[in-house]
Amino acid sequence: MTEIIDKCFPAMGTICSVMIYGTENRVHAQQAKNYILELDKKWSVFRAESEISQLNRTSGKYDIPVSDDTQEILRQSIRYGYITGGAFDVTTGPLTEMWRQAAKKQRIPSLGKIRKMTEKVNFRKLHVNENRAFFDIPEGQVDLGGIAKGFALDRILKMLRKNGVEQAIVNLGGTIGIIGEPHMVGIQNPMAETGCCMGSVLLNNKCMVTSGSYERFHMIRKKKYHHIIDPRTGKPADTGICSVTLLGECACEMDALATAALILGPEKALPILTAHRMEAVFVMDNGDVRVTCGMQNSFRMTA
Repeated sequence: MTEIIDKCFPAMGTICSVMIYGTENRVHAQQAKNYILELDKKWSVFRAESEISQLNRTSGKYDIPVSDDTQEILRQSIRYGYITGGAFDVTTGPLTEMWRQAAKKQRIPSLGKIRKMTEKVNFRKLHVNENRAFFDIPEGQVDLGGIAKGFALDRILKMLRKNGVEQAIVNLGGTIGIIGEPHMVGIQNPMAETGCCMGSVLLNNKCMVTSGSYERFHMIRKKKYHHIIDPRTGKPADTGICSVTLLGECACEMDALATAALILGPEKALPILTAHRMEAVFVMDNGDVRVTCGMQNSFRMTA
């Protein structure tokens, strides 16, 4: 029986797992873990020394040197910002903090406050050139949480394949990639406790990303306000989607577009997803499940 090497560890604000078959691949599993931890050090907004924290401290002042990985993920972030018409925006930090403070004070932000914070959000003011980055908004805040796991997964899968790994499962907090034999992967039921699946998808050398408004939220005067903020309005997105699961080949792209889909809603998101050859499972706030045609053969509802 083939031994499984399983590295399970906290990083990127979640629990990550790198599972590789074969003791000869032990070193590759460790390399994958080390790379993810390295990216976490570069990008975490909770680490004062990270490149993103440095970028935020110098926002509106001057540019800073950044590594190849940071340069590339910032470029991709800007690209998906344009593709989604601003629905995906990695500069929503001021809005996120505003709603966090609102929860502490138990007071909904005023329209004036929302408008003021929205003015500090604009991915178009993020500039990257020759390993230097600059965010041209005073007190602006970049947060790569909506794209970092997808970027990392793509790089890890490429690394493992290059090293000859034939069977692996990489799970970065619901951003999942498979190498080798197909596996059924569960989709969290957003209406139930963690670990309870509403369905599963047959994943065959592809990636799957699930994002949902149920994952994190603030309670303000006994009402839920979820953490996915529409950067165009400054308020939590309200499109009737509770969660979206995407299936495709580029996890970085799916990570960004899953967030955008929650903000845009199914009708506006579907043309973008179709153009990028992605299949989707939408779970609506009322419990309805909508599945794209290409997903019907691989998706199974839990009985």
